[in-house]
Amino acid sequence: MQFAFGNGAVWRRAAADASWQEFLPRVASSTMSADPRTRVNAWQWELELATKQTNARVKPLFTFLAAPQTGAKP
Repeated sequence: MQFAFGNGAVWRRAAADASWQEFLPRVASSTMSADPRTRVNAWQWELELATKQTNARVKPLFTFLAAPQTGAKP
C-alpha cells in the first residue's frame, strides 16, 4: 500500500501499477515519518484537516502511530 499527499487530499494505491484513489479529502497537511524505537521500527503520521473557520480555537490536528505485527516481514 502506498500513500501520497497532494491537491488537498491523501491518496492511496494498492500496488505500484494500480491507480491512485482519494483516501481522505479536505486535508491541510500530512506528513509520515519513521519513528525508530528500541525493538521496532514504528511510523508516525501527522495530519491536519482543512477547516473553513479562520478563527477556530482548536485546529483539527491528529497524530497516529503504527508498528508492524510481531513476525511481519516488510
